[in-house]
Amino acid sequence: DSTSSTTADLNLQGRFRSTLHPAFSVAANGGQGNIGTSDTKILYSVPNVIGRNQSNCYDTTNHRFVAPVNGVYTFYARHWFNNYQTGTITLKFYRNGGQIKESRMSIGTSASDYNTVQLTTTVYLSATNYIEVYGVSSTGSPFHVSSGSFHTEFSGYLVC
Repeated sequence: DSTSSTTADLNLQGRFRSTLHPAFSVAANGGQGNIGTSDTKILYSVPNVIGRNQSNCYDTTNHRFVAPVNGVYTFYARHWFNNYQTGTITLKFYRNGGQIKESRMSIGTSASDYNTVQLTTTVYLSATNYIEVYGVSSTGSPFHVSSGSFHTEFSGYLVC
């Protein structure tokens, strides 16, 4: 593996090779309140890292994963539907500023417990493409952004 900032270690097919394979797993920042009725970017940070921010591919300034190399990547996100609420929440992946995937959950009868909404995808990214997580709710109160890895997660890694 290269330790130089100007060279990289590539295999014969031109794929990135490193002991720190691009991968990350972070939890949401606290204090974001409830996600409203328009698409709202969810903020995550490295101090809430569940695992590692290998290859520094999670950008803490812009709160997004930035692909260091061309390849196929897998992403996962998980958040909560507030207890004692009804309505619909949607969790979304955006690539380079445009929506590519979503997962929606509707609850018609309020429950005393929290429920989770999850989203996963596998997608090809060119180097410098980025993935962000957005949320939206039907009434402004069902989507809950808690801090901490027990409650939220945004993770991803290079497959090939």
